[in-house]
Amino acid sequence: MNTAPEYTKRERITLFITYFSIGLPVLALFKYWFLPRMETFGEAAHCYDFGWFNGVQLMFYGVFVGIPLSLAIMLLVLEGKRLILVYKHKQTPPPGYKVFKPTEYTYGNKALFQPVLFSIVCVSLLVLSMHGIGSAKEITDSPRTITLVTNKASLPECNGL
Repeated sequence: MNTAPEYTKRERITLFITYFSIGLPVLALFKYWFLPRMETFGEAAHCYDFGWFNGVQLMFYGVFVGIPLSLAIMLLVLEGKRLILVYKHKQTPPPGYKVFKPTEYTYGNKALFQPVLFSIVCVSLLVLSMHGIGSAKEITDSPRTITLVTNKASLPECNGL
């Protein structure tokens, strides 16, 4: 049986410390800085004007287009290279990659399951993002949203901004 090389205990600890030291500050920044600001922004998004677009457009295009698109990009950045190698060599795990637990190599079409599934997920996220353009446009062009944005000067929540 041909098994892939495993990480040593030292390499596992190093990887854990590295990812933990990156992930914890990002999580804290997201939870304690970004989310409170987005909550505050969401309550008065109609009050903001950024020139070519307003706060409502920024919020809805960000949710319906930005989130699926950024998730697809993040997946491509994190897993794209490895899955391209799997597709190229028709072998999983790809040559030169280590694993955490004993893993036998898989060859041929059976190894292509992960790259094909990954491609389906990324294309689905891109389609969802493109569909989000229409959904966000429909919401931001609704009469209620237009009325809210055009009458922002008379609204009490917009006076302090």
